[in-house]
Amino acid sequence: MRFNLDEHPQLSRPYRVLPWGGIGNLRATAVVNKEGACEVYRKIGERLVETCLVEDGIGIAAPQVGMFKCVFLIREFGQGEGGEITTLPSFKLYLNPKWVGVAEGGKSIDDEYCLSVPGPGIPISRFKVIEATWDEFDDEGQLVPTARVFEGREARILQHEHDHLVGVSIPQRYEMQNSVVNRPKKKKKNKKRRKK
Repeated sequence: MRFNLDEHPQLSRPYRVLPWGGIGNLRATAVVNKEGACEVYRKIGERLVETCLVEDGIGIAAPQVGMFKCVFLIREFGQGEGGEITTLPSFKLYLNPKWVGVAEGGKSIDDEYCLSVPGPGIPISRFKVIEATWDEFDDEGQLVPTARVFEGREARILQHEHDHLVGVSIPQRYEMQNSVVNRPKKKKKNKKRRKK
C-alpha cells in the first residue's frame, strides 16, 4: 500500500509514539485476510504517515504506537542524476514482512536512530543486501505475497523496522551484536593424563 504525500489528506491525527520501555520485548502478530481489513489498514497507514511527518521520521512500526500487528511504514527513496539518494514524497506500508540477508553483500555498521529511543545514534551492523517478502492488498482486498531485493539505506531501514515487530530495539540489537562479536574465546585446557 503506497501513500503519496501529494494526494494524502492532512488528518492531523498522528499516533503517539511510545517509549521503548513500555513496549519492548512484545512480538507482533500477523495481519490476516478478513472482510474490511484493507480499509482498516489504509486508515492505519494514513495515521502512520501523519506520525512520521510530525516526528520527522523515515519509518515506523505498528508496535511503536501500541498496535502489535506485523506492519511497518517506510519513506520511499530514489536516486538523483548524480547518484545521490533522494527522498520521495511517498511512504509504503509493509504487512507481514520477512527478510533474509544476502551473505555475498556483506554487512556494514552505521548509526541508527529511533523514534521510541530518543538520543544519539547507535552503531548497528546490518546486511547491505536483503531479500524481503511481504503482503499487500490486491484490488479485491485480499492479501497477496510480494518480494523484492533491497540494498543500502532501504535494506537497513527495513531491518530496523522489522526488529520492532519481534520486540527488539536498537540498544538491544547493539548488545546482541557486540556479545557475539566480542565474546572472548574460551581457552581449551590442555590436561595431560599422568600414568599411575
